[in-house]
Amino acid sequence: MSSRKLLIDPFNPQPELILKAAGLIKKGGVVLFPTRCLYGLGADAFNPEAVDKVFRIKQRPYNKPVSVLIKDTNDLHILVKHVPSTAKCIMDYFWPGQITIVFEAYACRNIL
Repeated sequence: MSSRKLLIDPFNPQPELILKAAGLIKKGGVVLFPTRCLYGLGADAFNPEAVDKVFRIKQRPYNKPVSVLIKDTNDLHILVKHVPSTAKCIMDYFWPGQITIVFEAYACRNIL
């Protein structure tokens, strides 16, 4: 597995480097990015090979779930079994925004 390091200035992000990272994700690659406290791995959650890479990199068993960030509720309905009405109210009020909601997901292998 090859890797390259592209440093993006957090105060003046270079659009061309962000586009490179996005292109890598679209091709099934994985990117590492800083968060407030830790580092995250970015990959296409709808690409089984990319998901496998994330689990291999993290040396994580497949029965231990990972977080998935989504762009809108259309992606949510593909990933989760049920959206409670209270969660819908919270999403309608706060999304997009800095809020985390945890749902019971379909088994990854069943949806991909």
